[in-house]
Amino acid sequence: MKFARMRRGLVASAISAFALAAPMAAPVSAQNLTMLVQPEPTTLLAQLNTSSSVQIVATKIFDGLFNLDADLELQPALALGYELSDDGRTLTLELRPDVRWHDGEPFTSEDVRYTLMEVIKEFHPRGRSILASLTAVETPDEHTAILQFAEPTLYALRSLTGPEAPILPAHIFAGSDVRENPAGNAPIGTGPFKFEEWDRGSAIILSANEDYWMPDAPKVERLIVRNIPDPSTRSIALETGEVAVAGMNPIALSELNAVSEVEGVEVSTAGYDALGGIMFFEFNTRLEKFADVRVRQAIAHALNRQFIADNVWFGLGTPATSPVPSWVAEFHNEALTGYDYDLEEATRLLDEAGLTPDEDGWRLSFTHDVMPFDENYQRLARYFKQALAQVGINVELRNQDFPTWLSRVYTDYDYETSAYIVFAGVDPAIGIQRLIWGDNIRSGVAFSNASGYDDDTVDGLLADAATAPTQEERIAIWNDVQSKVMEDLPVLPLIDVSYATIHQGNVSGIEDDGYGVFGSFANVSVDE
Repeated sequence: MKFARMRRGLVASAISAFALAAPMAAPVSAQNLTMLVQPEPTTLLAQLNTSSSVQIVATKIFDGLFNLDADLELQPALALGYELSDDGRTLTLELRPDVRWHDGEPFTSEDVRYTLMEVIKEFHPRGRSILASLTAVETPDEHTAILQFAEPTLYALRSLTGPEAPILPAHIFAGSDVRENPAGNAPIGTGPFKFEEWDRGSAIILSANEDYWMPDAPKVERLIVRNIPDPSTRSIALETGEVAVAGMNPIALSELNAVSEVEGVEVSTAGYDALGGIMFFEFNTRLEKFADVRVRQAIAHALNRQFIADNVWFGLGTPATSPVPSWVAEFHNEALTGYDYDLEEATRLLDEAGLTPDEDGWRLSFTHDVMPFDENYQRLARYFKQALAQVGINVELRNQDFPTWLSRVYTDYDYETSAYIVFAGVDPAIGIQRLIWGDNIRSGVAFSNASGYDDDTVDGLLADAATAPTQEERIAIWNDVQSKVMEDLPVLPLIDVSYATIHQGNVSGIEDDGYGVFGSFANVSVDE
């Protein structure tokens, strides 16, 4: 089989391949590395739940078929190379031989077939849209998987990475309900670290996979993943070196500058290029109070995105103008400017929608369910309450733990508004389509279409973009999608989000790929 190099940004235009040295036993040091995730994961299967704390841990245990390097170029992982047919409908993967699961069983093409067809397509919040046209995965031998698509799918390759589509062991999960399988809390992967123990409320212990396929990796013997709910305690742990690595803005943003001045501690915003973070304010459009688009548009005018970026998110973001963030520059519609901060226009729209003040001065009341990740979301929610009160909207804030929030928003749809950050990825089909595609209203699937937005025009455009034969045509169609969504506002883009990672100065390798703390940590090391 012949494999050639892929050109960045035009996945379907080339045939790609990779060649690596034969896998060797991986020497490890006697070092421990302690990292922080917040909040505690609800599961260790990122195939089902793409919340950041789940993904950060799961990517150390599971591998994807490919990886993205620091320049967002596709690199080999469980797949050594690929060949894409001229019509873009058949993707042949050459799988790495001699890879074993942590329990010693061999990794085979059946694991790829099972994961993509029976898990990612069905339960992954983004996978349902990304792999919508995947009809079959053929397994002619143990080290060849052939993906058959009904239509050309130009973005599929870049979604087959560890953070996006981690491969599961079919011999553990096939034939069971993957959501109920106990292996979800004690997973077996092929990644650089093996699951050892989960002390709920305290720490997850991972140990080095000494049979890992990558030469000279991993470089630390033990990975201790801690959960510290109290923000002040988190700051102290990072300043003293009790915790060596923490990503995703792990402390109050107001404290980042002070922590960066602590000797031996480094703060960096690098290593998140493949994520494309964007924060949305989401409406439950099923509710009568949000049925009139003028109400949603009024709220958009009443929220000061620049203030949110500068004062709520302390400069780690820029005002969003489109549902596709500026980080995804190839697809971002630069013609859109978003909704200006304009209280007079907000008031006019509310009047026009028939929402006049009652005897207490309130035109509208609703409950906002606060994303229970950290105090930054609490501060954001308090801003919502204060800002919307200026135009006669009464916002009640409701707090709960993360599992309850997930169930309320994505299973029961028992919410009115919420706000959260999602990852667009390197292509809007990977991370944005799931939020606005009518066919992705999937009760029980976290970070899917919870607003209930189901628009025939947008769905048609998304279908056209998914099967467009060239990247240029896809970009043009996505420009139309962005314009329509900004008009309808089922979700209001607030800010394009930057993230900070805090780590001890003797820790290196975190930013070696495009995923940073979401990467495998196979190359992360600690200097003596």
